[in-house]
Amino acid sequence: MKDRTRLEMWSPVRWVALLVKLILPLRTFQVRMLDSGEADTWRYAAGNWMLNPSRLAQGSERRPLQQGIFRRSDPLAAGKPVAAVLYINTNKTADITKSGHEKGYVLPWPFGGPVHQDVFHWLEKLRAWQEKYNPVMGRTPWTELDGRHIQAKSQVQLAGYPDACFLFRMPEARDGRRHLPLTADTLDTQWFRLLEALELRLADRNETHQNGMPIRFLPAPDVRAKSSSRGYRVTLFPLHSLRVSLVTALALEGLVPFPVLQKLVGHSRLLMTLYYTKPGASHIRDVLLGAAERLEATKEASIQNFLLDTEHDELLQKAICNSVPSLAAAIPQHPAARNPAGWMPMHHGLCLVGGNTSEVEGNGAVGGCYNGGPNVGSLSTPKYGPVPGGSRNCVRCRWFVTEPHYLPALTGHFNTLAYHFDEARNACLARENELQDLKKEKADAEDTGQPFTRLDACRQTERVWERALKRFSDLAEDLVACWRLIERCKAAMEAPLGSGTQLVAAGTAGDVHIAFEETESELLQLAGVCENVEIYPDLEPGKAVFRRSQLLDAVLYRDDLPPVFMLLSEQEQLLAGNAFMRRLAQQMNPGNPALGQRQVIGLMDGGARLSEHFDIDPAALLPATNPVLAVMRGYQTFSGSEA
Repeated sequence: MKDRTRLEMWSPVRWVALLVKLILPLRTFQVRMLDSGEADTWRYAAGNWMLNPSRLAQGSERRPLQQGIFRRSDPLAAGKPVAAVLYINTNKTADITKSGHEKGYVLPWPFGGPVHQDVFHWLEKLRAWQEKYNPVMGRTPWTELDGRHIQAKSQVQLAGYPDACFLFRMPEARDGRRHLPLTADTLDTQWFRLLEALELRLADRNETHQNGMPIRFLPAPDVRAKSSSRGYRVTLFPLHSLRVSLVTALALEGLVPFPVLQKLVGHSRLLMTLYYTKPGASHIRDVLLGAAERLEATKEASIQNFLLDTEHDELLQKAICNSVPSLAAAIPQHPAARNPAGWMPMHHGLCLVGGNTSEVEGNGAVGGCYNGGPNVGSLSTPKYGPVPGGSRNCVRCRWFVTEPHYLPALTGHFNTLAYHFDEARNACLARENELQDLKKEKADAEDTGQPFTRLDACRQTERVWERALKRFSDLAEDLVACWRLIERCKAAMEAPLGSGTQLVAAGTAGDVHIAFEETESELLQLAGVCENVEIYPDLEPGKAVFRRSQLLDAVLYRDDLPPVFMLLSEQEQLLAGNAFMRRLAQQMNPGNPALGQRQVIGLMDGGARLSEHFDIDPAALLPATNPVLAVMRGYQTFSGSEA
């Protein structure tokens, strides 16, 4: 108070401390206890070092005092000269066995960038502010700290810390405590105000979660209103969560190696760094999808390396194939004699004879689809027939080999076979009913002594039925053969390695089990087949694409929309139908699109109108892959008078 004029000054201490928390992965206690370096021998200023001119300076050039936040880097240790590194003078449990200047650790941190992210800039400005408006007479012993500043420690433990010029000291403190650091709960109010302002700013910009719910950092207003406390400072995210978030971001998004991150955050054990890394569900899902894509991209090289490098005896034991003797004949015993040029990668495995479908004249020893079947000769003079089911029916071929990487492709192949199996069964039953009706007519005619005039039709129907029955039988055997390969892949994944460890790193064996699912939904089966055909073009969809298009056009018709898919080519129907189903599934259940697709198909099978369950026009979910779809966007229905 001077001349009845009261001068008020804003203190930046709390807010700079909070900013440091936002930038650096430090504990709140570490930030509060930082040393300003006002008594250090060397002084950092604007990227340069000079001898400290302050009256508080201690040490000498030969034995400098360096306890401040800014520390000169050692070119021999750092490998590359930098202006300065940060020195964190406390480090929790890692300091227990240390004393004096041995406590704490060095934190290299990048310079520059936007001013609000440049921690060196703000630490230097705060030090200058403290020197001008809240100077200290000397370094402060830690024995002056009490329970408000630090957890209860004995005087001997406190004396183990070197005296400090605390950077975050409070100039507004009374009773001669202006030289002491921030107390433990000082930043809680600033953190609450910051989150409150951020929540209001997001609300003003109409930024919400994907489901439309407001983004909350604080308890709901009605919960806060019930609190009788004037100093209500409860947040949904405690201040310490900043450290967890920064460690997680550096590890998962910044891809900082964990050993480097361990040094960065001052952990004495790598396990603590792993504990602090908290990936969210969406990140885990994205990582797994990326891993699946990488496995898909490298699976061909993986199986080739396995066949090239594995010892012959071990190869015969571990390889997943239909005929071990054929594998032994196709793979030379010595790895150096093996040549992958004659192998052909398939979508679900590898063909050891290069995908050869035609017999070479005069050389029946060359393998291919024509001799990939069972032995029709004797054990002493074997002679192999063609692959059952025709060329490229690899799941029943003795030249085919696969491994667990191909499980998704094998599953897709199995589902496609199951669709053809169902179609063949239905055709077989239909032909059998026709044949039984004709046989009944023939029996009735013979009983009455009348001539049976439809004998040719009966013979023709019997031939068609036998052909349908043969196809049905072949597909049944294909299904069994494919399932056996899937089961062997699962067994290989669950088998222990030589060290006794499991290939399945977490969970139970049931986590990798594949089971039959009997469904009454034709559309659910068709959707799975069409998705697999887009991923694995080798699969033969048959009539699946056209049949699904019929069902989807019926769904559009229920919403007074014209049929769209029937006007497209088969490839366009496949891609547009898959995209349409994916968008509907995403709208139905953003968190679990796979479950969302089942829910959408349930609505379609129940005859529901999609417009009654979605806030948007179903036509807007159709991808514009064809001019027909673009025209359909503007389609309108007219009443009789308007037409």
